[in-house]
Amino acid sequence: MRQLIVPITFLFLLTGCMEHVEQSYPGSWAAPALAVGNNCPNVAGVFQTKGESADAQWSTNLVIQLFGRTPDWNSVDRVTLRFVDSDHLLIEALLGSRPLHTTTLVRGSNQFTCEDGYVVLRRKGFDVGEGVIEWSASTLHLALSNGALVVKENKKEIGVLYIVPGGGRVTAWTRYRSPQ
Repeated sequence: MRQLIVPITFLFLLTGCMEHVEQSYPGSWAAPALAVGNNCPNVAGVFQTKGESADAQWSTNLVIQLFGRTPDWNSVDRVTLRFVDSDHLLIEALLGSRPLHTTTLVRGSNQFTCEDGYVVLRRKGFDVGEGVIEWSASTLHLALSNGALVVKENKKEIGVLYIVPGGGRVTAWTRYRSPQ
């Protein structure tokens, strides 16, 4: 029986799935308003939490991208971003006028940087929810495009979906409009 453990484990791992998604910036969207060099672009605004993507198979939630999968992520109805000063970015997840999550990120302290005209956030950690346990590392590039927030996410992940192991690499663009 012990002789079967290694081959069965190997066979189980082979049944896993790998994902590779590589999206280009959608040509139908207005170009992002990028800053020059390593200056920070203006990303201030109020944005819906549900994003839209050029690829209908890929969409995400701004709260999950910025705060992770919090217990009340689905209750948030909008997210605000604004620079308090040139080195502090305030992000709030709101339900009505009540903040559910607030964070102030500090530039240059591994919380955010400004690179190639974008505000850049880097996140690493575990995510658990709805049959998924995964470790991921993602880089978010933020800029405005016609008043909407556009986010380029580069994400590497490995984990288990129910009992199937998997992983992948994703580059995807999501647009978050201002609430109507």
